[in-house]
Amino acid sequence: MGIFILEGLPTKRQYKMKRLTVFILAFLLFTLAVPQPVAAKPLNDDQVVLGGTYTLEEDETLSGNLVVVGGIADLEKGSLVTGDIILVGGTLTASGSVNGNIVLIGSSANLESSAKILGDLLSFSSNLDQEKGAIISGGIKQNFGIPFHLQSSGDSPSIPDIKPEIKTPDISPLMSASKIGFRSFVLAILAMLAAMIFPKAILRTGRPLVVVPVLAGGTGLLTAFIAPIALAIIAITIIGIPITILGALLLAYAAFLGWVAVGTEIGARLAGAFKSQWHIAVKAGVGTLLLTLVTDAIARISCVGWVIPFLISIIGLGAVILTRLGTREYQNDQS
Repeated sequence: MGIFILEGLPTKRQYKMKRLTVFILAFLLFTLAVPQPVAAKPLNDDQVVLGGTYTLEEDETLSGNLVVVGGIADLEKGSLVTGDIILVGGTLTASGSVNGNIVLIGSSANLESSAKILGDLLSFSSNLDQEKGAIISGGIKQNFGIPFHLQSSGDSPSIPDIKPEIKTPDISPLMSASKIGFRSFVLAILAMLAAMIFPKAILRTGRPLVVVPVLAGGTGLLTAFIAPIALAIIAITIIGIPITILGALLLAYAAFLGWVAVGTEIGARLAGAFKSQWHIAVKAGVGTLLLTLVTDAIARISCVGWVIPFLISIIGLGAVILTRLGTREYQNDQS
């Protein structure tokens, strides 16, 4: 009976939903799987490159920030970027000048001899090659994020005495790190898309996170406890199965929206620390990536590692419920 209910939808709405789904899938495949010569998309004065190549030619100026996700950026000699550069799983070759900061997350950067960076350079599990003559006026903080290189035995620098240990290295930490990185990267891409499609819902959800985090946590905990029980009761009847599926999808959407909202708040704090104006998609992508990387690493701590990711998820879920899935502004009755 649930099938007949779904088929009862107007054909026009079904057609629009199909078109939207096909468009999103095609967009993801096109931008992530097919490298493009010019894949930059303007966001106000910023440039966002998804899985493509961006070149800032000699004597050209980019008045804004440059964000590269899974792509390649080339700043030729004499070029200028007035804002920040953020690389997520990408490659940067810089011969020009950058007035802001450079943030590398799982990326590779080559600063040639003519490169001039006025801000800081922050590197999260990335490779940095700085040629002689390249100037970084701010500080360099490299590999201070998550310890991806875990070695089974690192007590003694004299390797010849422990040959059997070297021949059979433990690959599991590397596999775990790659899974964490891939999951974080996918969530960051989805967060950027979500911020582009419904930015107001993310901004509304972010308000309870800051104003009433305890109330949001309590609401999220109550929802996480009651919702599965209610859906299980509804699923007992055959008619209730489609409602249960819809409710489960709605709950998953709420959890995702809450997670992205927390990530966006982190991205906003990071932009504030750099004294820069980032587009909401940049805040959501960078913040969600860092949030997922850190919480996944913490979750690997035995016994207590699950606590922090669980609390963040619960608070985010509660904020979504308080704003009615991000459709209404949260009103603090006590103010």
